[in-house]
Amino acid sequence: MSTRGNDAIPSWSGFNFQGKTMLLIIIQHINSIMDNNENIDDYKVNIEQYEDFVVFNNNEATDLYQVKAVLSKSKWEDYCLAMDKLNEHKTLLQASTAKCHLVSANEIVNWNEECNLYKSTIDLYKYNKLHVSVIGVSNLIKKEIETLLNKKAEYDSNKVEIVYLGLCEFIDACIANMHYAGRRNRKYDVSYSDFINEIDKLLESSEASQMAYLKEEVYKHITNDILEALNSVCDKECNKNSDECIKKCPAKEAYIKILELPDIYKYLKIINPTKNKKWKPLHYVSNATKDEFERIVFELFYKCNDWQSVVSHDYSVKIKSKFSNATNKTIIPTLIKMTDDSRIQKTVQSIYDNHDILDYLYGNSLTVDTCNPFTGTSIEQEKITSEYNKTIEEGSISNFEKDIELISIIELSKKFEIAE
Repeated sequence: MSTRGNDAIPSWSGFNFQGKTMLLIIIQHINSIMDNNENIDDYKVNIEQYEDFVVFNNNEATDLYQVKAVLSKSKWEDYCLAMDKLNEHKTLLQASTAKCHLVSANEIVNWNEECNLYKSTIDLYKYNKLHVSVIGVSNLIKKEIETLLNKKAEYDSNKVEIVYLGLCEFIDACIANMHYAGRRNRKYDVSYSDFINEIDKLLESSEASQMAYLKEEVYKHITNDILEALNSVCDKECNKNSDECIKKCPAKEAYIKILELPDIYKYLKIINPTKNKKWKPLHYVSNATKDEFERIVFELFYKCNDWQSVVSHDYSVKIKSKFSNATNKTIIPTLIKMTDDSRIQKTVQSIYDNHDILDYLYGNSLTVDTCNPFTGTSIEQEKITSEYNKTIEEGSISNFEKDIELISIIELSKKFEIAE
């Protein structure tokens, strides 16, 4: 019987923090099992039926895990709801001897306070006494895989990478099968022997899936570029690195929320709504550069001057603002470019033709970069609005679909400055 209130399976992936954390803990556990000469066949992991994942030994729950990729919360009080559910599900599973574990992507600084009663029933998972970060989890998995391959006398650096990427893809395939099966026919369990069999198959292979390799490399490149873009804004505006700054800042809040998104690839498509052709992995790099994130995304978030106005919804990070005339009163900083007023209508039409992400744009204002770097000129907001309305009026677009506003970054920046 499933006890989860919502179906989180579609948001799982071997390439996101939730999936990677499970992989780290399972491979770490497999190493321990092999060291203790236990039977691998006795163990399995249950995904998302009760908790994020639950480890079973001979069909008895031994460990329940709740994983939180929340970078904006650093105190145990922020996780009370998740920890209450852990204890509830332990009771529901009738697993009195099972251990409950909370995994936080952000270090919980006050866990050992006397008033934290949860610490008596819940373990705060650490890897060698350190919390597991969103960016650092991949290297920890590879470290455990290296240990495992040494036990199998199969170690070399290339094989570690092959196994790591292959297992990420394996989890992706498991989750996809669960999703397509639907709730009634879904099998939530993956046996430990399935992981071992997958590793053996990967070791027989000469190279990892090229797609899996590219997805991982692209993810690392993007997250690194985004961090560098934030640091550039921090250095310019406050003469500090983002790690050194302790004040509440909308640019830093946006960075945190971007990393917390369940699908950063979809987010990149949303902020590039005019690019509606099929994306290949390297498009994610070329369509969202460090310079664009610095000059357009983070600088605009910084200028809004209110960290509480930064919200995350529908796979994107937005600014809640009175300057938005769209239904949701939210602004998505996008990378739409309009440097030639004769192409405005064509640009608008390309947005409405992008059916993959169009639903996520309704009710929002989308920023537009109108600066022509060659002439030093820009398109006035009045011209953008006029051409936009003309495109809508001439096209077969419903009233619901009309609920998208285009707003010049220059115009919006001026409004932010006046409001300060």
